[in-house]
Amino acid sequence: MIRRRRLLISTFALAVLFLAVIATVRIDGFHENGLPQWRWAWQDKSDERILRVVFKGVDEHGNPIVVKELLTAAESANRQRETVHALRKFESAVDEFHASRSNMAPIELRTTKNDCVEYRGADRAGVFNGLNWSRDWKSKPPRIVWKQPIGGGWSSFIVVGDFAFTHEQRGGDEAVVCYEWRTGQQRWTHKYPFRFSEHWTGDGPRATPTYWDGRIYAFGSNGRLLCLDAGSGGLRWRKDTIPNPFATNCIFGMVGSPLLVDGKVIVCPGQSGGSVMAYDAKTGESVWSNGDAQASYSSPFVADLAGRKQVLNFNGEGLYSHDLKTGAELWNIPWVSNPPEKNNVCQPIVPPASFESGKSLVFLSSGYGVGCGLFDIQRQGDRLAPLQRWKNLTIKSKFSCCIQCDGVVYGLDDGILTCIDLSTGKRRWKDGRYGYGQFVMVDELLLILSEKGELVLGDADPKQWKECGKIAVLPEFSWSHPVPFGNHVLMRNHREMALVEVPTTKDGK
Repeated sequence: MIRRRRLLISTFALAVLFLAVIATVRIDGFHENGLPQWRWAWQDKSDERILRVVFKGVDEHGNPIVVKELLTAAESANRQRETVHALRKFESAVDEFHASRSNMAPIELRTTKNDCVEYRGADRAGVFNGLNWSRDWKSKPPRIVWKQPIGGGWSSFIVVGDFAFTHEQRGGDEAVVCYEWRTGQQRWTHKYPFRFSEHWTGDGPRATPTYWDGRIYAFGSNGRLLCLDAGSGGLRWRKDTIPNPFATNCIFGMVGSPLLVDGKVIVCPGQSGGSVMAYDAKTGESVWSNGDAQASYSSPFVADLAGRKQVLNFNGEGLYSHDLKTGAELWNIPWVSNPPEKNNVCQPIVPPASFESGKSLVFLSSGYGVGCGLFDIQRQGDRLAPLQRWKNLTIKSKFSCCIQCDGVVYGLDDGILTCIDLSTGKRRWKDGRYGYGQFVMVDELLLILSEKGELVLGDADPKQWKECGKIAVLPEFSWSHPVPFGNHVLMRNHREMALVEVPTTKDGK
């Protein structure tokens, strides 16, 4: 009898334990060896917890600390709030830093021959001549004159006389900022309330301002076009080119730098009926608006092709040409990179007429396995039409720009510096890993700001790549173009800006 009672008690206890396990433990899938994966009943199922790349904050340099975790939507949203709080705290500190040492008196601009008044210099080609830099950076290296914090964003600089201008995030405001480049001292700011946030590339404006006739033209990440007095930052006029930037903006925001030509300012917000928009540069009145193509991340520029002056817009659908006077579409080259996002970033290249007499050529490149190609723009009766010369994968420029010189093209092929023959597309050489940085040409030299923040100088030689020297300047995620002028270089990323002095041929060969 006692034995039977003990058996009943043991059975009951085991049943209770079994029911408790069932109530508190769940099978949540199986391992590769077939054994079950267990979880507590109150935990979310694995299919409810999505693998998300999240930011856990910023390091001592202001760079995001990125981790991959299984998070619910609520947990992910909470992490995002923590990140935004940390970024705004940093940007408020940046604002306080510059306000404490700023001189807000109006400035007087005097232009010089070394000015860089638009994105990537004259014709937006990334070529700067007549600076006479020394290539010997080993015996006489460059000198970092100053480094200081800057608000978020990826705009580069323009330089006019003694002053530099850029676009950055200051807390809840986007701000066009004027600095005295010799000292880094802030001279004026023009702020307006907006904050563009994007999961992968961070917060802040992206487009480089443009200078023309005593005015600064800036294009915010929300499509707001500003015309400011260059001396004071005062507003001349503004246009909101995107009716609802939260609904119709690009994934990575507006990036294209305003183009000033023939008294017009031209931007490419990618709206229906307004893929490209032209305004009177002095009054802000609309001149023309045309096209339906979605915007991407290149900047408009002007070229004379087949005897006709036209605006080229490398948008999300491809390269589109518009008549400069009327905005009418002249021709297009379908070219889509990464279809979900349509990331065309690299500035198209129009070789000089001397490259191939009587021909009007255009070079394109994109990443995501698309590659590059050369097209001949030809007259067909009263129309213009592109004819493909060649297309291959020798340069896949994801979001760096390429440079053409003496019949070759230099580009970062998924982060590796590459030289190809422009006529055939065949590779000359591939050497030097610089990540998704940016580079320009200074006379016969290539100046690279690597993704890691190193400033690198090398010979633009179609036979081989040879570094002349390099110095570490900025922390990682340096994606903005360096700006050479005189014997200096201005550069920035999303957290720091710096001025570097370089040796010239007067200092050494």
